Amino acid sequence: MKDRGVNEGIYIQFENLTALGVIDVVSDSPITLSINGNKTESRVHTEEVSNWPNQLTRFPLQTNPRSPVKMDVKSVFVRIARNYEPVKNLGMAKIFAIRFYPSDVSNIYSPSLGGQIQPVLPTVVQAEVKASSILTPVAAYQPANLFDSKYDFAWSTYGEKTSGVGEWVELQFASPMTIAGLLVWNGYQRSESHFLANGRVASLDLSEAKGKPQEVGLKDLMGSQKIDLAKPLKNAKSLRLAIKKTIPGKNYPDILLSEIRLLDDKGNIIIPKVTPEFAKPSKTLSSWVDRSLSSEIRSGLEYDFKLRSDGSFAIFRQSFDFSNGETEETIWEGGWEEQKNNVRVFGKRYSSRANWAQLAYGLAEKRSAVEIFQTEIAIREFKALSTDEQNNLLSLVLKMRTPSGGKMTSVSTLKGGFLEFQNEEVMKSKLKESFLKNNAVVIESPLFSDVLIPSEG
Repeated sequence: MKDRGVNEGIYIQFENLTALGVIDVVSDSPITLSINGNKTESRVHTEEVSNWPNQLTRFPLQTNPRSPVKMDVKSVFVRIARNYEPVKNLGMAKIFAIRFYPSDVSNIYSPSLGGQIQPVLPTVVQAEVKASSILTPVAAYQPANLFDSKYDFAWSTYGEKTSGVGEWVELQFASPMTIAGLLVWNGYQRSESHFLANGRVASLDLSEAKGKPQEVGLKDLMGSQKIDLAKPLKNAKSLRLAIKKTIPGKNYPDILLSEIRLLDDKGNIIIPKVTPEFAKPSKTLSSWVDRSLSSEIRSGLEYDFKLRSDGSFAIFRQSFDFSNGETEETIWEGGWEEQKNNVRVFGKRYSSRANWAQLAYGLAEKRSAVEIFQTEIAIREFKALSTDEQNNLLSLVLKMRTPSGGKMTSVSTLKGGFLEFQNEEVMKSKLKESFLKNNAVVIESPLFSDVLIPSEG
């Protein structure tokens, strides 16, 4: 990682809906919290738990201002936010603790709360994984995706070369273990559209590398499904899962599995820890991989963009409508593949809209269904553009942020503070100076076009 990990974070999913009242996060950086996929801004800052910069941020989970302090929680995502203050020599951002408290908390302002809920975590075992067929780009569809706890990524067979039947994934364990069952997320779980568009598995043959296989059937549905083995594998040093029967997708010939968990004879969940294969970007592109890039101009429209070395990407867009006080957040995420003159990105898009009051209580309304997309992105250094190209781009980014029917009076920037708007030429000159000073990058695509700079280092 080439920055402090801005926009990265920790995702936690409960097996069942869990009533929570408060979530505490101890970190050395600002953080944001999303509950069940919705961002919440409701927070109480308590006293520091140790020397700066470590801080405790408290989130009471109110569903509205007058309700009891509780929320039924399925998932939690703690994300590292940008630090707008100068940060030097702190290294990678750290999250030290995430604590959950029940719905009957009496005083949310108390520095310490009682009755902390202790989640039961899976057992992690060292393993190696390989597969007989992998769709390209390999970093996006490799078998290691089966054990990465990301439902948006999957192992996929190469549908143009195989029907999928007989293709396999094989695990080699560092030490023998008992396997009595599986949890399986069938197909492409990125969205319902992805699930139906791609092929799924109808049944698998499970065995040790040289053992007799036993067939298990899979249901054609989203979410997890539990499989109990008729004959548990004892002291298994390996596990092979071979596709026996398939269910065709509507649009693509590939067969996918998104996640797999192992179960021992006591029902405990086991996650194999495998080493993924990383993308191999060109020398030009590598300087921007694993680096958070953000809009230098922060007035009314902001973008955050990151290509990760594991083959994934994320774009966050936040826009503010001055006419009605509503904020809309749009997210594009998925995989990427470098091409000759650009980067192909593919995945899903979704957005939510809320006014200030809703944001205060985490009530952002999801108004858009998940959409499948793929497109190309061109990445160029601002300093490499011609003078005319720079001037045209400066005019564009200012026009994008001018309120409809209104007049721009000032511009908020990420690293230059507030700039008073005297006239367009003066403003363009100041912004150009900032772009050159901060090694700005120009992003051009059907998704968005903007000038971004590296976020805090």
